[in-house]
Amino acid sequence: MSEDLEFHSIDEIRYYIKKEVERQVALNEKKIERWRVAKKGIWLLLLVVAFLQYYLINVIYQTITLPTLEVSVPVPKPPPKTQT
Repeated sequence: MSEDLEFHSIDEIRYYIKKEVERQVALNEKKIERWRVAKKGIWLLLLVVAFLQYYLINVIYQTITLPTLEVSVPVPKPPPKTQT
């Protein structure tokens, strides 16, 4: 601090210390709140990623386990060639 503090009694010192501690606590609470929001955001993101991973693995598994189906498509015989 660049300001010169002058105290004339013990009560002034106690008051100054009390206010300084309150200021420090308020600063720490702001930092902690930011980290709490970041933590919640990260957990939400991880939950979404886990759900998408589960969903995509499930879809791929279902696609792989589909039974095969052979379909014959009748093809008409080409017309006979005529000699000219």
